[in-house]
Amino acid sequence: METTDARLVHVGSRPFAIFPREAATVTEGPNSYIEEIVTQETNGRYGVVEVNARGILSPQQTRVLVYRAIGLSEIETGSEMGSATETVKEHTDRLLGKLGENDFAGGVSESFERKILCGVPGLKIPEPLSEKQGQTLQFGARGLTMYQIGRRMYIGENTVRTHIRRIYEKLGVYNMAGAVVMGRLYGILPGKSTQKDAAA
Repeated sequence: METTDARLVHVGSRPFAIFPREAATVTEGPNSYIEEIVTQETNGRYGVVEVNARGILSPQQTRVLVYRAIGLSEIETGSEMGSATETVKEHTDRLLGKLGENDFAGGVSESFERKILCGVPGLKIPEPLSEKQGQTLQFGARGLTMYQIGRRMYIGENTVRTHIRRIYEKLGVYNMAGAVVMGRLYGILPGKSTQKDAAA
């Protein structure tokens, strides 16, 4: 599967991760310097996430979080970072431990909750998710398995699998962690407290 990696760029001293998107557009607004970067660097085809991991994640752990979140494998992440796959695994275990999560979807969600990742507004979703797809994304963002999602929604695993496939297609991602990133950028995925209220 062909993937396009995220790139870390800097605006002054502020680090940003640029996430690949094929159909996203940037609206006019107060973030003109971000829009300029998106336009000049990527033809406006990328979403932008600010990374602020000081005091929480190390620089290497932050890079692993960014690269893995958009679908790069551990081998590809190691290649981008010039590190061995085993080293990437160690960074992964440590960053998830610091975030108190067991999987990357939950880790990405917690990163947004802690403001480690902060979406820069301006992306328009090219094709809205259906109500069921939105519910599936919310449960997936909490780290639930397909079986668990099916039980919560009273549907079969094959139906859950279909919803997830369509979510990935619409958001232009390859895994649930990437879906969480784009869901937060598009404003269609609420924070954890809101998700818990909705699920209650």
